[in-house]
Amino acid sequence: MCMETTLQRLFFAGSAVGSCATRTGLIGLGLAVSLSLGTLPVRAQVDFAPAQNFYAGGNPNSVAVGDFDGDGDLDLALANGSYGDSGPVSVLLNDGQGVFSAPSTFGAGDLPVSVVAGDLDGDTDLDLAVANGGFDSEAVSVLKNNGDGTFGPPQAFQISGLGFPYAVTTGDLDGDGDLDLVAVSTYDLGAVSVLLNRGNGSFVETGFDYGGYGLNAVTVGDLDGDGDLDVAITSSGFGDNGYVVVFLNNGKGELSFISSINVGGNPLSIQAADFNGDGDTDLVSADASFSALSVLLGNGNGTFASPQSISIKIRPYSVTVGDFDGDGDLDLATANYGSDNISVLLNGGGGDFAPALDFAADKGTRSINVGDFDGDGNLDLVAANFQAANVSVLLNTTGLDAALSIDTFTPRRGPAGTEVTISGSGFAEATAVLFKGNTTRAVPADFTVVSDTEIMAIVPTGAVSGRILVKNPTGTATSRGRFEVTP
Repeated sequence: MCMETTLQRLFFAGSAVGSCATRTGLIGLGLAVSLSLGTLPVRAQVDFAPAQNFYAGGNPNSVAVGDFDGDGDLDLALANGSYGDSGPVSVLLNDGQGVFSAPSTFGAGDLPVSVVAGDLDGDTDLDLAVANGGFDSEAVSVLKNNGDGTFGPPQAFQISGLGFPYAVTTGDLDGDGDLDLVAVSTYDLGAVSVLLNRGNGSFVETGFDYGGYGLNAVTVGDLDGDGDLDVAITSSGFGDNGYVVVFLNNGKGELSFISSINVGGNPLSIQAADFNGDGDTDLVSADASFSALSVLLGNGNGTFASPQSISIKIRPYSVTVGDFDGDGDLDLATANYGSDNISVLLNGGGGDFAPALDFAADKGTRSINVGDFDGDGNLDLVAANFQAANVSVLLNTTGLDAALSIDTFTPRRGPAGTEVTISGSGFAEATAVLFKGNTTRAVPADFTVVSDTEIMAIVPTGAVSGRILVKNPTGTATSRGRFEVTP
């Protein structure tokens, strides 16, 4: 008898499946897979190739990921600068295999300390927003993409507060379909500033002051389950007395303070995601003083359980989220400034994380981000190394030596909806078939496992020309040739 179940996670989509039914998965920050009923999640293993280092064009404080030149692979943008030396933003283009070009540099205002990517002017190209950390700047700068991975001059938008902006992120806070900005300023009494997008990449500050000391990081997510994006920030407080601070959104981009949660130390980074699979948004912060992560599981109403502390290597400055082992739940990775490395913590599925696995980076590892840089379906890591003036790219090699392979596929070209026969081995337990997408995520295909050596897959809407990937619990197989998507 064929039984059905569905797995769903934040950032992922699933469909009802069974041991003899069609299965669908989605890779975004990670891979969500639909499993047969009775299959229990297990903590997989993960491995990364040694770091490849690429010159950053300055001393990088922050790294953003996106397809800036529109060629279908993920590039890098870096905010470079140290106090007394206002550096540029640099862009490193990907050749599709995880090898990056020499940096192209663009002026970005006074002391860029944080950078984020998003389509801010609605032209489908990814633009950049930069927090300018100079004492006299009090601004966020926007650099609009020319469509080819080059950027125009910075447009500065002033923010409120007595300090300088230290971090910026994007999200549609007022629900009008375009990306807004949220920035936090540090030094003295910091402020949270919401900048609403007029739809063309220009912004007006609605403003929300918060009298906290040392606001260091900001993230957005639906923290109370009402469908709009809320805001969480970190505050270093006084004397190693750091906080995660939660604000709820009324749907118009207007924020209300809800709570301050003591996590101790000096939290410099924060992310929002669903770590225990209950559909509620959780939080994780990275504490550079006590060398720990704090995981706060959400109750679904804007409140959180008591922080769970996880020891990490020396001085984690940044934390990111992704499904690195391909088991369907979200893992953690940190950039450790004090030990010049990256730590990866695998999720057991309930928000319980295994001890850290450490991978070498370079001197002064300050910021970390995630993306599939070589197109093999696994999520890779990139770290910005401030003192070494470079970035380290670590390609995820998990499962690539497994007994899973794609030999051929037919036809070799066709539009969305085309039925493709894939031949190879190790298909009996296939969990996903993925086609290349034109955004930062691959596109999942509906598929049927015919046998251990054959899969029938339907080219999904949104696919573009590129390699086909098949995943099973032991690894990932990549086609040797490209499937050409036609109109």
